Amino acid sequence: MKKSRPYTIHAIKWLLAAVLFCCVLHSCTTRGGSSSAAETDGVAYDWEDSAFVRYKTVERYFNDNEHDSVMSYAPIVMDFCREHEQWKWYYYAWETMIEDCVWYGDLKTANSEAQLMYDDAKQRGDAGGQAWASYLMGISYGHQSNYDESVTCLRRALDICPKDEPSELLISILYRLCENLEGGERYDELRDVLKQWRTILDQSQLPEVYDDSAVVTNAWFYEYYVNAFDYELAKKQFDKAQVMLDSILYYVYYYPEVETITLANVYTGHYRLEFERGNYEKAYEWAVKYMEYTKEQDMDQSMRMESTLNYAQVIEKLGKYKEAIDAYRQYHDFNDSLRMSENAAQLNILNKRFEVDVLKEQQEREKIEHQRTRLQLMLVIGAIIVFSLLVFIYFRHRAAKRLEDAYHQLAEKNNALVVANARAEESSHMKTAFIQQISHEIRTPLNILSGFTQLITNPDVNLDEATKAEANEKITENTDRITALVSKMLELADANSQVVIELTDRTTIGEIVAGAVSASGVEDAEGVTFSLQLSADDASREILTNMQAAMRALIQLLDNACKFKSPEADTDVTCAVATTPSQLTITVQDTGIGVPADQHERIFEEFVQLNSFAEGTGIGLTIARSLVRRMGGDITLDTSYTNGARFVMILPIK
Repeated sequence: MKKSRPYTIHAIKWLLAAVLFCCVLHSCTTRGGSSSAAETDGVAYDWEDSAFVRYKTVERYFNDNEHDSVMSYAPIVMDFCREHEQWKWYYYAWETMIEDCVWYGDLKTANSEAQLMYDDAKQRGDAGGQAWASYLMGISYGHQSNYDESVTCLRRALDICPKDEPSELLISILYRLCENLEGGERYDELRDVLKQWRTILDQSQLPEVYDDSAVVTNAWFYEYYVNAFDYELAKKQFDKAQVMLDSILYYVYYYPEVETITLANVYTGHYRLEFERGNYEKAYEWAVKYMEYTKEQDMDQSMRMESTLNYAQVIEKLGKYKEAIDAYRQYHDFNDSLRMSENAAQLNILNKRFEVDVLKEQQEREKIEHQRTRLQLMLVIGAIIVFSLLVFIYFRHRAAKRLEDAYHQLAEKNNALVVANARAEESSHMKTAFIQQISHEIRTPLNILSGFTQLITNPDVNLDEATKAEANEKITENTDRITALVSKMLELADANSQVVIELTDRTTIGEIVAGAVSASGVEDAEGVTFSLQLSADDASREILTNMQAAMRALIQLLDNACKFKSPEADTDVTCAVATTPSQLTITVQDTGIGVPADQHERIFEEFVQLNSFAEGTGIGLTIARSLVRRMGGDITLDTSYTNGARFVMILPIK
């Protein structure tokens, strides 16, 4: 469902505030005084009522999207509450100001203010304030796609949330925790949180009488089923996802006072389910309904952007590339700077496909024009027949011959164009998969770098030396990770080359093996026991080869063995070297998770990863085999070995 500003949660806040306001008015008629009242010259002043009214003004500014008013008035309300010790409304005003910074996009201010709020509440021993501050840190990190840090903050908020706090906070924490666990693809934890959420909901069943409390409880159930739907859809459990979608519809139909945003979520939910099932025609119908609905209701830009993107994706699947280009252009106009490069790349892919279609049409027009020219020529020849039968026979023969040759040439060009088009389509799909994989691989280190950079550059945060050292270590580690990924991309470009690698290096087998073992780090890898089987005679034997290419290929095999080790016990990795007068054989064997029988050759293809959760880009084995084959050798997987994986690398000896 839509992961945007939680309108239903804020609706709950309004309803709870209204109920609380009614309770305050009721208590004013029954109490003779209160703990918050002060008496001066015999006159009682209830500062809690004044704090509440001032806070409601801040909340009104927030709901009306008046950011400047929130930022200027909230500190005034906080000063008033601090002066009269109204800590509940003090933290509520602070929380509203921070949340407004998040939605306004000022995440730096949101982070610093949330940390100040947490420290302030901790100093006062106010668990509710600490829980709100941790919750706000969580949603701020979530907006930066720093899902791990967001989950940490939200779990802390869940642990310290007081039982007497409004249920609104608890539901908000669970809502955001589910959202960020899904974003970080931590589905096992997401399942447990959904169970916890459902337990809480079962304890607050829907009232039989339809009133404000029923609307609030309905909103809680609605948000639960939205997140449960996202979980089942992410796990590809389509039948269960359909059940969750039915439950969402139940709460929409059961309570007529439903917000516009929930109906929009129903449309996009149907679209996503049909799209993931591969029912693109049905997905197209829902995408059109969703887009028309956002226009009719004059919904905000993010919803219209999502509906446009859904429409573009499904018509692309249906092969309507020209319409898809227009839709992606419209989506591109809506999108912000963080998504511009991704959409431009997708637009370029569609442009290439469209250019192929245009080229086909142009060639067809040229063919028709060419045939028209031939027809005119034949008419001229027909006129010449009147003057001479011999000239007619001669020119007719030549024209027929030229036409036949032209036909064969056009047929050959057409066949070549079909092949080129197929290759272009395959290349486009591979590039799209590669871009998605690279985006997934780069996102985590970039998020870590962004988080630590903001932490270090924040003038309001004082870091001890140990923390600075840890931050420096993490920044260096993730920078190296991105650099290594870029190097892999460059290696892939080289691997696609068909140029024969010259064997011009005179070196020993021992130098090749030792260099690869050292560079791969297999000897120090955690959970790996490494052994090398290399005789002294083989180690000292000189061969003529390409040392760098041979080492790079062997490094890839050793890295692969370390990466796919057994999760249950230490993995034994063995590198065995054997020689004949004309051949060098290096076997890398491990006791890891192995390779399924039907995937023995597919693992050497570009971008193939049997485990989608493993690190890497799926090009290591592709690079290794390419290098060895260009040196006149080969790399194969020994299918007779069943205790893990055994790769055999063969190089010619000269």
